Amino acid sequence: MDAVQPDTTVQSTIARLAEEHTLGIVTNGPVDMAFIKLERLGLSAYFPRERVFLSEIIGHHKPDLRIYEHVREKLRVESKKVLFVGDTWEADVAGAMDAGFSAVWINPRGKKPTSEHQPLAVIERLDQLLAIL
Repeated sequence: MDAVQPDTTVQSTIARLAEEHTLGIVTNGPVDMAFIKLERLGLSAYFPRERVFLSEIIGHHKPDLRIYEHVREKLRVESKKVLFVGDTWEADVAGAMDAGFSAVWINPRGKKPTSEHQPLAVIERLDQLLAIL
């Protein structure tokens, strides 16, 4: 947890995204760390607890389609209106797209995709998302 430090570029990007979009988090990470991380990163205000979806609580982990369906139902939104942004191909891109969501892959290391899915975009940094939206 000591490595979790605020990043002003991420904070300003999230703030700008929150002005026009409903933001949420879907994570396979441990429950006890999720909210501590958000607080340490200075992002708690943008991700209220009802929009933080923890696989450990839901009972399904990304890329299981049931976790994406759970999120869609809780947010009361059509799949086609969801843009899933993440750094893991299988869970954040392929899994989300299989659930009917659009996806953007944050891929700073230039990894190769492991399936034929075609995300909306591939970016190296979160702030590049602003140009796409």
